[in-house]
Amino acid sequence: MRVLPDTPGGHVPLRATFERALTFRTDKDIEHDGARDRTELATPKGGLPFHTNVWVGFDIRIPEAADDVTGSGAFVMQLWQCHAGPIAGVRIQSGAGNGHNLQFVRRGDEPGMDDEYNKSMATKPLVPDAWHSFVIKYHVEHYRPGAPKGLIEVWHRKVGATYTETKLFTRETYFGFGPEGCDNDTFEERFRIKYGMYKDYQPGATFQSDFRNVRIGASKREVQPYYRD
Repeated sequence: MRVLPDTPGGHVPLRATFERALTFRTDKDIEHDGARDRTELATPKGGLPFHTNVWVGFDIRIPEAADDVTGSGAFVMQLWQCHAGPIAGVRIQSGAGNGHNLQFVRRGDEPGMDDEYNKSMATKPLVPDAWHSFVIKYHVEHYRPGAPKGLIEVWHRKVGATYTETKLFTRETYFGFGPEGCDNDTFEERFRIKYGMYKDYQPGATFQSDFRNVRIGASKREVQPYYRD
């Protein structure tokens, strides 16, 4: 991870300011035998609870020069409960020409969920080299027969004075794992969030995500990168 200003010596400049961003980038010149490339920043383990509303807000930018993803999508944000894998997240869509599309996914141990994990709840194309704001409301409820479902809601706004907020989707769904789904790991109804880049190793390819205005809180107004005055 590197923190770089938006200047000619750092990123492609978007405006004549010295705003700062977190840059997460994989290096195409590094070869290894591992199954994953990752460059991430995470909140403390088990720091966020199930059964309540957790709001997440951030600005994200994907460079025009980023390579397309082959294989599984490249995650730019993940919710992790235990070693069974992410329970929800945001990923770059796999496939030629899709390298600037974000998809929203979830995972859990509800019967049939394995077939749903690789299906996105929504896909949002981004303008390359431009900042996009997102607000996500997570209410995690893992599957229990007769229990209420959880909730995921997502809002988007392209950064700029002439753009307005739009709601991408609302989904009532189970996500997260129960004791058996955590593969005998220490089971807790808590999770943490990882930002950055996490993907299958893809030789010769470079991937990058830039973040700023990252917030986690108890309300939409508290975390949204826009309309804060």
